[in-house]
Amino acid sequence: AALAEDRPKPGGGGPWITTIDLITIGPGEHLFSRMGHSALMVFTFRKDAQKLREEAAALLRQARADPTRAQELNRSALVLAKQAKEYRATVYNYGDADFDADDFEWQFLRGTVKFRMSKTESLPGFIELYARSNRAMTHQRLNLTAAQVKGVAAALEKNLRPENRYYPYHHMEAGCATKIRDLL
Repeated sequence: AALAEDRPKPGGGGPWITTIDLITIGPGEHLFSRMGHSALMVFTFRKDAQKLREEAAALLRQARADPTRAQELNRSALVLAKQAKEYRATVYNYGDADFDADDFEWQFLRGTVKFRMSKTESLPGFIELYARSNRAMTHQRLNLTAAQVKGVAAALEKNLRPENRYYPYHHMEAGCATKIRDLL
């Protein structure tokens, strides 16, 4: 992974492409997860990733053909391969709450539970969270212009502010899917 200061930023220029992706998670066993879940991801990746992988493969072939330069060529191939894997994934999750609270289920049934928006920059961690409970997950890239991507990314960050983060959950009017719908 890239160093933090070198990591791409949403809407930034250069060799990076930023997209908004919808992540849909299947139903879970608990009552509050029976209708499934949705989250948005701001995904930024290298525009030239495929080209870098191809260049790394070519260097590895050269290294096999020229043992006198193999070490140098292998090092260069490793650098290119690492660059090809650079990405930044920020998942914005409208369905976060204090699920371990003693009265969570009661508040949920009464319609008084507060949910919040959270974010994680660990895509593997986000996937693992739902994989542990054996929930299906799908991913869809939204067909947005660069300006729309920038606008959605800014709106997500605005909704993450403490004064905007919390909302009273309602299964039909204020849940993860409706919050995403309203934002888009």
